Amino acid sequence: MEVCLKVNWKDRVVCISEPQAPPVMRFRITLDSGINVEGEDMNVTLTDVQKFSAAIAATDAKGNPAKLDGVPVWTVSDPALLLLTVEADGLSASVAAAGPLGVGQVTVTADADLGAGARDLVGILDVEVVGSDAVALDFKVTAPEAA
Repeated sequence: MEVCLKVNWKDRVVCISEPQAPPVMRFRITLDSGINVEGEDMNVTLTDVQKFSAAIAATDAKGNPAKLDGVPVWTVSDPALLLLTVEADGLSASVAAAGPLGVGQVTVTADADLGAGARDLVGILDVEVVGSDAVALDFKVTAPEAA
């Protein structure tokens, strides 16, 4: 029997499970800077004042374009961390930092069965929101007292 060991150092969690081969949708991400990034294990780091666009494209086992049944559904793991604006066709979306720092996920679910049934493909994009450059200085002072 084969097992998978997954370590999340930040949350100090170790998971052991049987390996699974869920269908993975490849992401094509276009950042505001115009840089395209593709891959199966995707992650994006943005500052608390940035946003990026993400687009999905379904492919078959040989990498050819494939059709989806219906409109893909996009969600974010934490709406207080990530703001999501999805295009009407469900093939692309804009993801913006809401303000707080942290790690979240954008998930897209699409039906790959063109018939009456359903066969979900799920794509997951890890997103880390980090602090932006300083723009102000705040003073913190104590109450005045005798010298």
